[in-house]
Amino acid sequence: MTAQNRSHSMRATKTRKYVNLQSLNVGGQRVKACTSCVKTAVKIRT
Repeated sequence: MTAQNRSHSMRATKTRKYVNLQSLNVGGQRVKACTSCVKTAVKIRT
């Protein structure tokens, strides 16, 4: 995703927003998943 940083004078500079990916083991395999997916998976397991 792209977004804009705004300075005090409201000048816009472009910046990029990245997904918060974490690596975890699922069934013996290392998988990258976003943190919201990890939270949902923990809720389902318990």
